Amino acid sequence: MLRATLASILTGLAVLLAVLTQFFQPPSSGESPAQVITMTEETAEVAVSPWQLIDGGLNLELAEVGVAVVTLLTTGIDAQDYPYLHLSVEDPPPDLIAVISLRKDGKKGHTYTLEEQPLTDLWIAMNEFKGWDGSIEAITLVLMSEEASTLTVTDVSLHPASAALQLRSILSDLGSFVPWKRAQMNTHSGVAKVASFYPVPLVVTLMLLSFAAYALLVMLSRGRMAFSWTVPAMIFLACWLVLDLVWQNRLLRQITHSHFSFAGLSTEEKLAAGPDAKLYRSIAAVKAHIKEPDARVMIATSDLYAGMRAAYFLYPLNAFWRLERPEIPDQQYLRKGDYILVLGPSRARVNKDRGVRLPGTPMNPAEMVYSSLTVRLMRLK
Repeated sequence: MLRATLASILTGLAVLLAVLTQFFQPPSSGESPAQVITMTEETAEVAVSPWQLIDGGLNLELAEVGVAVVTLLTTGIDAQDYPYLHLSVEDPPPDLIAVISLRKDGKKGHTYTLEEQPLTDLWIAMNEFKGWDGSIEAITLVLMSEEASTLTVTDVSLHPASAALQLRSILSDLGSFVPWKRAQMNTHSGVAKVASFYPVPLVVTLMLLSFAAYALLVMLSRGRMAFSWTVPAMIFLACWLVLDLVWQNRLLRQITHSHFSFAGLSTEEKLAAGPDAKLYRSIAAVKAHIKEPDARVMIATSDLYAGMRAAYFLYPLNAFWRLERPEIPDQQYLRKGDYILVLGPSRARVNKDRGVRLPGTPMNPAEMVYSSLTVRLMRLK
């Protein structure tokens, strides 16, 4: 039974690989075979100092803010001829984030944040990106980390379509993971947004092809091999284990990433490093400017999620936020000394000399207490 099971699975796998490589190749322009585009002195531009290109590897230091910008000049290539991007970084910081930006017709095109990790050896199916068509002039890779660090970008290269790269891209996606997000408590897509194939359809197809291979073996045996339901059951179990191993690999890597991000931190430090880090830091800066322990803070924002989280982060102050409009209570409910926190996006209009108001309502006289790119704190006079 084990031999029949193994033979059926291997036959089904061979047929699946043949179908993937022969019938699901990315489209091509049909012209002469494209050449691989790699980092060289002529094709690489780096907006960080110091940096050095040695043996195709880019040794660089992230800037003081933890950002480096690497541009691969592609001289107007046809996107269809280059469906795969290889990104490899040696010993990247665990919190390293990569953002890809395209340049077409002299203008900045679509921008994508790569969710997949790790970046040590990532094959990306560029044909899954929106905007990957026509003539591409340059691909800009932005590397970001919380702290300044040194790293080596061993490869940023574009590759033409081939059967081997088709399979490497699929394996890269199945072996990668996406850092844990709060939304995953309720949903799990099982795939990254640039994946060419979902794991479940792949494994189900493998299982069905293995079933067909076993049925063919039984028929070709001319009675020497009796059909047994044990073999289909073992094929099903093997395919289920493969699918579960993909999920377990991603889960374990998410656990490792979460441990690095939050282990040993205090509650405040965890909030400052969590998914609402920017909002939490903004609210922490606002709270530092509110001296009264019993202060009333009215949150003016049209973003439901940001409003709820801001009210939570303002605790134990008396924070007021309402789901429905208006964002600011009527004047009869306001009093001198109240704070109005305008958190973008918001319909509230702020004048640092006169006060704050909503469109179509009287001005609430107030003074500016704190202002940043995303928040403005006003105190009623």
